[in-house]
Amino acid sequence: DMDGNFTSLNRAGEIITGYTRDEALKLNIAEVVAPEFLETARTMISKKVESDAPTTYELEIISKSGKRVTLELSTRLMIADGLPVGVQGIARDITERRQAEISLHNAVSLFSSTFESTADGIVVMGLDRGIVTCNNKFREMWNIDPKVIEGKDSSALVRHASSQMKDPE
Repeated sequence: DMDGNFTSLNRAGEIITGYTRDEALKLNIAEVVAPEFLETARTMISKKVESDAPTTYELEIISKSGKRVTLELSTRLMIADGLPVGVQGIARDITERRQAEISLHNAVSLFSSTFESTADGIVVMGLDRGIVTCNNKFREMWNIDPKVIEGKDSSALVRHASSQMKDPE
């Protein structure tokens, strides 16, 4: 309802939250939504009154077992006799997807810092022999402007390297 009290819960909601339908009907969102997301949930309810447009957003809840669950919610305002009486929401558990995104971000950050901090020059090429990227050490070693190298065919790199070598005297 408009005060954040649950008025219904389907079987999927029971599975996600760990609460039975009867238990959920005695709860308010403040008892389920993770504290740092409670203001977001309340703001979204308020926005529903201002604009009847469906919205999609993410928040975390704390299940009956205490486990945090990241949800993607799609909500719409429920109207009766021309007045808002509640918010209907459809939630999808995206906890695993969020965790995978965090793991990927961490791996990319680690790769990026290792890529740039190594004492070796590194160049990455695609299967088409095009240069995807190179690290700063590589550019320093070969005195290459970063704007010039990326996207070029590796043969351009070979020509540049040849021109940088001096004839032995």
